[in-house]
Amino acid sequence: MNDYFSAEVRRVLKETRKKAGLSQEALGKKVNLRQARISHWERGKAGLTLKRFGALLAAMGYRAVITIESMEERKP
Repeated sequence: MNDYFSAEVRRVLKETRKKAGLSQEALGKKVNLRQARISHWERGKAGLTLKRFGALLAAMGYRAVITIESMEERKP
């Protein structure tokens, strides 16, 4: 993943966890992982696959929707 995408995934993971009212420990228990693993992902200290990201979101009651846009459409 490039730096921007990786940072965005980390931001979304942390914000979604907080919105769901879960601590890192509580989310870890839902997906059978240690709190430290959740922390590593949120801080970018460990790689996070899109498959695992989707599973984490699902455990919190969310899903990812990815939109693809042409860079040409964004020009002013």
